[in-house]
Amino acid sequence: MRPGTIYSNKAFDVLFALRDEQLMMFMVVDLGNGSKRTITAVFARPVPKLPVTRA
Repeated sequence: MRPGTIYSNKAFDVLFALRDEQLMMFMVVDLGNGSKRTITAVFARPVPKLPVTRA
């Protein structure tokens, strides 16, 4: 999202939760007109590359 969008300078609450190898983020933005917007994101570590073995 670029600067100057509807979320800039708005109050928000954020919650982080770790589930297995995933970091989950929940952000609730108060839009100032009585409504709220929930934004969620899931972050995961890259899967390590396994060495190639030939039979």
